[in-house]
Formats: sequence, C-alpha cells, structure tokens
Amino acid sequence: GKTIGIIGFGAIGKAVAKIAKAFDMNVLIYSRTIYPQFESANLKFVDLYTLLENSDFVSLHCPLTPSTRNLISAEQLKKMQQITRALSVLARKAGIFGMIGGQTADIEAESSDSKITEETLLFIHEHKTAALIQASMMVGAILAGASEDEISKIEKCAYNIGIAFQIQDDILDVIGDSEELGKPVGSDAQNNKQTYVTLKGLEQARADVDRLSKEAVALLDDFEGEHEFLTQLILTLIHRRK
Repeated sequence: GKTIGIIGFGAIGKAVAKIAKAFDMNVLIYSRTIYPQFESANLKFVDLYTLLENSDFVSLHCPLTPSTRNLISAEQLKKMQQITRALSVLARKAGIFGMIGGQTADIEAESSDSKITEETLLFIHEHKTAALIQASMMVGAILAGASEDEISKIEKCAYNIGIAFQIQDDILDVIGDSEELGKPVGSDAQNNKQTYVTLKGLEQARADVDRLSKEAVALLDDFEGEHEFLTQLILTLIHRRK
C-alpha cells in the first residue's frame, strides 16, 4: 500500500494517522517526541531523512526548525502544504462543520414539532450533501495547485451542485416514478416532512434547480482546459430522474 509521512504528531497528526491506518496505509512519523505505544506493524516513528525518502506523500503539522527546513526543498514544502490543506478541507467538510453537522441538524429537525424554516433546510442540504461534493472538488483543486480565487470558485460550484441535487431529490419525491426511483414516491408528504417543494412550491423548486445548475456550469466554464465530461456529469446528477 501507499505510505504517508506525517511531520508533527499533535492532535491533527494523530487524526491523520488514524485515517491513514483505516485505509490500510503505512504511516511514517517524524516527531521530536516518540510515542512507542502508538507504534505498530504499519506505523513507525523515524528520522526526517527516512520519512522523506520512503513516503509517497507527506503532510506537515508542526513548524519546521532551521535544521529540518534545510532537508526539505521548496518544491517539497509546497507539496506538503498542499496535502496538509487538502486533508484539513476533507476533515472539516466531513466533520461537525460539514456532513456530520448536517446529519445531526436533519435528525433534530425530524424529531421537532415545529415547522422547519428555509434557512434550516438549506443549512441541512449544504452541510449534509454539498459539503462532501465541495470536499472532493476542492481537494482536487488544491492538489493541482489552484489559486485561492480558483478554490473559492470550485467551492461555490460544488455548493450549487449539492443544493440543486437535494432540491431535485425533493422534486422527484413529488413527481417521480416509483419504479424508476426504486422507492415509494410521496414518502415525504406521508411523513409530514418539510421539503424545498413544500416550502417554495414545485415551479419555484424547478426554477431554482435550473438557476443553480447554470451558475455551477458557468463557474466551471471560467477555468481553462477541457471539462466537457465534468459539465455533463454535473448536469446528469442535478437533472436526474432517479
């Protein structure tokens, strides 16, 4: 399997190591303090030179001292910073500020006697669905060396995709075909669940899906290079019938 090098073994470094081990990766750690209790067959504390020579990629989670800085080239440091930021985005978008937070809000809303507001519904859609799409697209952009402005555009594009996807899901629960969807239509209404359609109406929901999808494609078109496949994938996801 792949080997990840981790420089610094604080809270974030430990979290990265746990994720890497969960994916059956080998982990090499450089830390001023060695913790033998954490070592295993695929997790070892090593010197910096060994880590740099044997890691497929490296994440940086502590300040570099002058002596360690001399062992790392400018290009290596740039790549480490990209990987570290990509991991931070993934952790945030999947954690309590992202998917987990959205799922929690959704469960709380379903168990509440009060009507859900549009603001709360959009919060749930953004964090439960859009956040994971943002993570996948932003991580790719960061590792490709995108600028801050480009990363922001990708984040907004992914937000639109996620929200439009969820609105389309609500629309299909009203007008979809049970056989095509593979699940009963009208289950939200039967459960008295507030959706985007019940809040805004079917026609406005359709109009918002159209607007959000066009904005997402326009943001994507701002980038150079070929992205016809990604554009078609986005439109297929958003305007799906099942």
